[in-house]
Amino acid sequence: MKKSLKSNRELQLRRQGSKKRAEKRRAGAKKNRKRLYSSTQYLGLSEYDSLRIGRSKFLAGFYKEVKYDQPQLVVKIEEQFGIEHDFQNYIGISSKFIDSRSQWIEFDINGCTRLWPSSITLLCSFKQWTELTANVNHIPMLSSTDSSSDGVNSYLSHSGFYDYVRRSHAGANADIYSDEEIVKIKRENNKSEIDEREEAICGVLKKYSTLSEDQIEDFDCNVLIEAFNNVTEHGNSKRDNGWWTLTQYHKKTGIISLCLADNGVGIKNSLLTGPQKDQIMKKINSDDDGAYSGDSDHPFWFYSIIRFSRRDKLIVSL
Repeated sequence: MKKSLKSNRELQLRRQGSKKRAEKRRAGAKKNRKRLYSSTQYLGLSEYDSLRIGRSKFLAGFYKEVKYDQPQLVVKIEEQFGIEHDFQNYIGISSKFIDSRSQWIEFDINGCTRLWPSSITLLCSFKQWTELTANVNHIPMLSSTDSSSDGVNSYLSHSGFYDYVRRSHAGANADIYSDEEIVKIKRENNKSEIDEREEAICGVLKKYSTLSEDQIEDFDCNVLIEAFNNVTEHGNSKRDNGWWTLTQYHKKTGIISLCLADNGVGIKNSLLTGPQKDQIMKKINSDDDGAYSGDSDHPFWFYSIIRFSRRDKLIVSL
């Protein structure tokens, strides 16, 4: 009887939590629409129409078909790869293949000792990006070697990466990683499953972070809900409406990684096709600190926002 009451109580709490998150999500979406309205209400009708037409033209060009006809590209990944370890190295390796037009891209991870969740998320997103932009009969081939590290091969299996790329799990050591420490990556496009993913992510935070119950609730309401609102609203809804999320607790470092990605136009292009374009360009042109020197239009070049709390050891990459 006591067990039954406890189960009913837990079910009731989950339902209350789901209802609260749904209300927060609707409120967040409404706030985003209000923010968009506020940013365009000072424009005249002709200016607004011009902005809308300009953005539509940009989207048509951004997702235009790409011809992948260049020779094979081999991307060598050695030691560790991920935002969590070294941001500059992550950007350096990513820039080698992000804008590639090669018909075959092979990732040589023989010397790789660790693939962090941010790199797994990027590789999944990149695979799907090439499928979006290529001719259906000429999709480039993406492949990888095995790593000499058993831990890397096992993590590719454990994280859900092998499931997404439909690769065999043969040789992976299932005992290295625990299912309790991860919310595995997979292709997602069902908004009704977001609550389930949020609960799973919060479950990892409750078990492995130093955050209190109230802090986790605040994180859920102010970060997770906003992040999921963003990926469901600003992804490429015309040709693809989906996203990836991967959460992982790292036993050795105590860090928790939370990664989300979609195939939208990216922060840079979203801002530079909006009413704030002129103000942003003035700031960029007058800023000499050299903080950003990339000129790629690919969404991933400008896709990373990192919030890192050393005390709570939580990394969020969007």
